[in-house]
Amino acid sequence: MTDVLDLEDARDAGEPELPETLSLAGLFASGVSGPYAPGVRTYDVRFPLWTDDAEKARHILLPAGQSIDVRRPDAWVFPIGTRIFKEFGVDGVPVETRLLWKRSEDDWVYVSYVYRADGSDADAAPEGATNVRGTEHDVPSQAQCQNCHQGGGDFVLGVGAVQLERAVFAEWVADDVLPADAEPADCLLYTSDAADE
Repeated sequence: MTDVLDLEDARDAGEPELPETLSLAGLFASGVSGPYAPGVRTYDVRFPLWTDDAEKARHILLPAGQSIDVRRPDAWVFPIGTRIFKEFGVDGVPVETRLLWKRSEDDWVYVSYVYRADGSDADAAPEGATNVRGTEHDVPSQAQCQNCHQGGGDFVLGVGAVQLERAVFAEWVADDVLPADAEPADCLLYTSDAADE
């Protein structure tokens, strides 16, 4: 089960605190604009989802020395501590960064950060937001993020054998982010258990 994290409830329960600002999330070397923190990898997907005509940049930060378990091509398993984030911009202006953070074996935290008017930082927006920074870009709530992502393998969409852009896939194999025997897929075929009997 993946929880929608209430920042105050997490603090009260003594759970690892999800940063209330993007600058504290450890994704950038400092602040909220490049360079990224050591270990952050940028990637592309083959079939991007349209989102309010926003520009997007996708990134992943794995714990040091860890790799992704790809034994099931349609359901990759990410190590605890993985952070996946996607930056959104409209006409070159940053509006939002979405973060997925794996806190335990079955627990991903979803949160969107909305950039301040001056762009100096971005604040957690668990309830979402509309028309961010004077644009038509809307930010989903944590519950909306969870509703979409619960259908993905290990609750992640876009980072998998079918979706990961092929050049990135090859680079990740070469860099041991993926095991040497990992293979991309053009499609996944599903069969029922009954067909195997």
